[in-house]
Amino acid sequence: MLFGGLMVVFYLYMSRYVDLPFTKTMKALTNTEICRYLFLVTLVYTGTKSILETCLIISVIILLHKFILNQKSNFCIKSKLTSIIDENEDGKIDAAEIDKVIGILQTMRSRPQNIGIED
Repeated sequence: MLFGGLMVVFYLYMSRYVDLPFTKTMKALTNTEICRYLFLVTLVYTGTKSILETCLIISVIILLHKFILNQKSNFCIKSKLTSIIDENEDGKIDAAEIDKVIGILQTMRSRPQNIGIED
């Protein structure tokens, strides 16, 4: 098992140094999103040897990639948190903004509030 994992890491590291003579059409085809997902499926299946585990892992990866971490998605966590914390809207969160959020969270911890979430 350890040997297989090391071989996969070696494969991923060394694959960037191998230059296969592809045509422009073949390179364009391999750069499509479906080919990247097929490569990911084969890589995960090689590691797990189980179709169910592979489907579960790929589903989690797709959910993360397409919805939760995609800034164009309505379900993106990062963009909403960044827009709440970043007061001067410069795209960067500095120490003063972080300290202000920590202060707000400490105040909320000291006096619990009902925020309308039911169990």
